[in-house]
Amino acid sequence: QRILKTQKSNRQEEKKALRDFKAFFSLAAKQSKIELDQLAAQGVFNKALVSPEDIIKKLEKYFDAGPIATAFGTAIAGQYASSGENTSQFLNNGFQPNEDELKFLKDYNLELVTKQSQAELDRIKKQLQLGILNNQSVIEMKQAIERIRKTAINHAETLVRTEFNRANNMGSMEAMRQSGVENLKKYLIITRDNRTSKICLKEHKKYGTEKQAIPMEKEFKVFVDGRSYTGRGPPFHPSCRTVVAYTFD
Repeated sequence: QRILKTQKSNRQEEKKALRDFKAFFSLAAKQSKIELDQLAAQGVFNKALVSPEDIIKKLEKYFDAGPIATAFGTAIAGQYASSGENTSQFLNNGFQPNEDELKFLKDYNLELVTKQSQAELDRIKKQLQLGILNNQSVIEMKQAIERIRKTAINHAETLVRTEFNRANNMGSMEAMRQSGVENLKKYLIITRDNRTSKICLKEHKKYGTEKQAIPMEKEFKVFVDGRSYTGRGPPFHPSCRTVVAYTFD
């Protein structure tokens, strides 16, 4: 019996994607602060003369998620293909990306990135509304926008880690399905440390060794705190680090 473990996702590509998100949200926050400073300098910064909607209209171009969503989708597709190719090379096979899976990854992440950018825009808009209505100072509003920026970057980091791991495992599993090896089964490699979730600890207990491997067509399934977590492979939760491993003849 042979064993093959999925390699970890490409950390350099993950870091690049996160840098792109940081630049995106930082630019939006910076332009919001500049607009507030300009209004204050003009002496029109009060609820009788300016509305949050006016400010948002000027800022909307900085919240266009199209370019970053496209770039992220391309990076995710690259991770999927790279994982599949690495797995196939171990078996001396070729790898053909599954077009349905590629489409799912691109569409799914386009929606995620678009929703996240809109959520940050809505947070800034709400902050501007509250700030103007409550007569907050420009400094107070800029500080609030900076907090929104930091939160957005934290959310982006979670998204990047989770989706790279998803693409990584999907590519590996597709390569194994294409391999034609006999008696193919899968189990899980869980990173166990002080950050390991209760979900993945439960996954480890149930599926963490080659002797606990299950057929490829089966789903992993555990119950934690009264809730079911089911999937063909990781991620099982945000920022999940678990990867699939295989046994075969």
